[in-house]
Amino acid sequence: MNEKTKLFFEQNSIYWNSLFKNNKSNTVWQRILIAEKIVANKKNGTLLDIGCGTGQFLEMMLKKGWNCIGIDIAENMIAVSKKNTSKNKKNLRLFKGSIFDKDIKKKISNYKFDAIVALGLIEYFPLSSINSFLKLLNKLSANNNKIILGSRNRLFNLYSYNEFTEYEEKIGNINKMHNEVKKIFSCSNQNELIKELSNFRVLKKYPSFLPNTSPVNIDLRLQFTPADLIQRCLKAGLKVYKLWVVNYHPFSVKISNLKNYQDLKNLVNEKIPIQDLNKKELLPNSSTFIIECGV
Repeated sequence: MNEKTKLFFEQNSIYWNSLFKNNKSNTVWQRILIAEKIVANKKNGTLLDIGCGTGQFLEMMLKKGWNCIGIDIAENMIAVSKKNTSKNKKNLRLFKGSIFDKDIKKKISNYKFDAIVALGLIEYFPLSSINSFLKLLNKLSANNNKIILGSRNRLFNLYSYNEFTEYEEKIGNINKMHNEVKKIFSCSNQNELIKELSNFRVLKKYPSFLPNTSPVNIDLRLQFTPADLIQRCLKAGLKVYKLWVVNYHPFSVKISNLKNYQDLKNLVNEKIPIQDLNKKELLPNSSTFIIECGV
């Protein structure tokens, strides 16, 4: 991660923590509720949260009896995490740093994790480090574990009709992205879809910059299509089990300035049961997705 990314999260721990005090239909809440659902059937074990932020998912899993390790690059994020997990700190270790740091790798090298979570993280990595990161997750994994990866959804650029869409058109990606969306709708179930996307021709052109359309003021936040990230996971030796959607947009973002738009969008997301957030048909209109995988 570059210095601007580190500085943003160092300066915005209070803001980040406040996102969990609002409705449970926003992106940060949906991500951890899906992660909770994915590990619900596993016996309590050892969990690694990479990019743990202000510790809400750690707190959730500590209450369920898991032993947890959290890592974050921002010292202020770690400080807030300590406060949020103070009642269950006995089974928790928190480390400030990057998963790529030698001292962090050394501290966790003796563990084999039953669950690894990286939500809202890989978008801040250089593209060149994504594959080595996924291989590291494989190395840290216990048998039959769960790896939960969140990613910004590049396919959403087709439907946002904003600067992202214009950029994809400029570099010639629109038709290829449409083909991936058609594949999502033509497959009868998730297993068939994952199999088809495993061999799908993925986008080769990545942006050198992206417009800033969110409060996270970072120069470049990577996006992946489901096919792209599935193939990267498989190349790293991971098994891909399921795709989940986060932040579904039932209405065009072009009308987001209308009165009560956000309330209506939140209401729709609140009404979708967590178990239905793995409906593949919701993928193209969701700004974020999660890959459930493992070894």
